Order: sequence, then structure tokens, then C-alpha cells
Amino acid sequence: PSISTCPRDSIAGCESLAADADLRVRFLSRLRACFCPPGCRSTWDALNALAQQEFGVDMPVITGLGATETAPSVCFTRPGTRLAGAIGLPATGNVVKLVPVEGKLEMRVKGPNVTPGYWRQPETTTAAFDEEGYYRLGDAARWIDEGDIAQGLMFDGRIQPRPRRDHRQRAASTSVRCWAAAPTWSSGCMQSRPGTTSSWPDHDMMETKQLMIN
Repeated sequence: PSISTCPRDSIAGCESLAADADLRVRFLSRLRACFCPPGCRSTWDALNALAQQEFGVDMPVITGLGATETAPSVCFTRPGTRLAGAIGLPATGNVVKLVPVEGKLEMRVKGPNVTPGYWRQPETTTAAFDEEGYYRLGDAARWIDEGDIAQGLMFDGRIQPRPRRDHRQRAASTSVRCWAAAPTWSSGCMQSRPGTTSSWPDHDMMETKQLMIN
């Protein structure tokens, strides 16, 4: 099985596993991966410690970012990522745009999983999308390493104030696109600076492809 849970449940689960050796062995021997919120480094460390104790290996942990309106995911990390706050790269079919807002880069997203709007709330729906039809997540992100964008994005807090404001002014932006579906991960293009090229890992995360940026 794989596990996806909230921070409070993750902490309670780790405590139960630490206290019950039989449960720990039976549970961890069947677990393929665990999805944790991006900021729960203590949970990651606790799961890894338990897995190391029983089997001598780290727990495969995946994290990401999304919202109810994106049903529910936008980005995912790849197995092996152990950087607290990392949110990875867009899931296949999603296009993420990073727009400068209030000194940060706000994440905005398009995709087949994004809601068309709020039931019988036309004003709220209008405010939730920008002029290009991207849904305003209200979350900020930054590159883990601008020199190696294949490492993905890092969560950078919320864009204040709440609720989201209607930012009508067009701004220079960065967009991130996943193109091709693969059995596990995906190939694609990261659109960043005009006239530059960037590498994107292939689905086996070993080979890379050089793609021209528009």
C-alpha cells in the first residue's frame, strides 16, 4: 500500500509504530511509499528511523502541493527527495505559472484537474482565475536551485492577504509544463528565461533532454 495523510495523523502513526514492534514490521514490510506534507521533516525522519531500524533502508517518501480546487494535486517530488519544503515539479497535464506578487512568486495552475469555478459564486470564480485562465493557488514557490531547475520547486509560504486578491496587472512570469506521460515520471519542458535552454530528466530520472526555451 501507499499512505497519504495529514501532519497530525502522520505523527500519531509514527508514535504507534514506534511503540508496537509487531505492527511496525507488518506495516513497513508492505508499505511501498508514504506521502507527507512538504514541511513535515520530523515525520520523514521518524519514518526513516523506523525503516532503518527494521530493514536497514530509508522509507520512500513523496511530497507535493495542491488544493481542493486542483483535485487535489499540482506538483510532486520524486522518490529520494528529503528536502523539507520541497514540492517537486508539475504532475503530467498541469501547467504551473510563477507570477511575481508582493515580493514572491505566486503559483498559478492550469490543467484538466482544475475546477471550472465555485458553485453559484461568479464573483469568487472570477477573482480565483487570472486573465489567462490560470487558477490562483495563493501559494508562493521558489526554485530549489535556479542553476538546476530539474530539482524542482520549494514551498515559499502564502501570498497575503487572505482571501486572494484580484491581481489584474499582467506581470512577467515563469511557466512549467509537463508534456509526456510515462509509467512513473514524465518528460517535459520547463519554460523559464527567453533564449535559454534547460535540462529535464527523462522518466527514468537518469537521461536528460536539452529543450529550447521559447
